[in-house]
Amino acid sequence: ALVRAAGKSASKLVSLLSAHLPAFRDAAIAPDGRQVFFYKRAQIAAGDIWGAFGGKGLGEFGDIHLITSYPDYRVPQSLLAEGVLEYSTELADKVKRGVEIAAGSEEELAIRAATVVAVEAIRDAAAEALGEGAPPVLATHVDWRLWQWGEARRESDELPPFHRTRTVFY
Repeated sequence: ALVRAAGKSASKLVSLLSAHLPAFRDAAIAPDGRQVFFYKRAQIAAGDIWGAFGGKGLGEFGDIHLITSYPDYRVPQSLLAEGVLEYSTELADKVKRGVEIAAGSEEELAIRAATVVAVEAIRDAAAEALGEGAPPVLATHVDWRLWQWGEARRESDELPPFHRTRTVFY
């Protein structure tokens, strides 16, 4: 019902999911008092529906390009492994030692926000490299590839440790 109510809009579906399902209301208050919204679960739901239906039928979203990365733990870990992200010495040490990074903390918000920014930069670079006329490169595509890349290496020494955060949002 929510997918149909979204009227072929991924962003409307994200709004509906976050309004009706508390575990999809992925928001926090930044240290400067601003509210920060990631909506990881709601966005991944929209992206997965779009992907499962090949962008047609229930998965036809005219604004799928508005969906950002789904910042959790695996994508920043993959970005770290590839040298796209770099943590401060203090944060890197905490992550390496397995110290919990509190949900909604400045450190956790920075990791997740940097992930979104990095995925957008990769998306932009890929779109530019492919040139005009190429199919659009979506943050969803980049996120899926980074997540799959990290999952394929999770038991290897290729990946640095991921940050540990207890949260219902990812």
